[in-house]
Amino acid sequence: MRRGSRENTEGSPADGFPASCLPAAHGPGIHAKKWTRNQAIDYLKQNTPNSESDCVDAINRYIVMPSQATAYKIGMLKILELREKAKRALGATFDIHQFHDVVLTNGALPLDVLENFSKPLD
Repeated sequence: MRRGSRENTEGSPADGFPASCLPAAHGPGIHAKKWTRNQAIDYLKQNTPNSESDCVDAINRYIVMPSQATAYKIGMLKILELREKAKRALGATFDIHQFHDVVLTNGALPLDVLENFSKPLD
């Protein structure tokens, strides 16, 4: 298994980030540490199982939208939190398909609005 692969949630002691945070580490690497585009691509290729073209696309996004990876991670964590709340509230009647419908039906939303949409699941 490659260091930082999706199966490795411990990350690397060298970078101090769990593998799931690698994308969020690139914004600071590119913008604060002044990594070149190629340095960032190489780092992502070495620390994820992603294809080279996926790494290039990701780095291009991080360059033009510095907060994109951080915003993605915050959104992911909120959706996981809402899913766990719905699971606890609904118990055996929780339906992942219904949850996905609630989360995805209205497209991109601010997280507080998404949270309001998911309250009927509680």
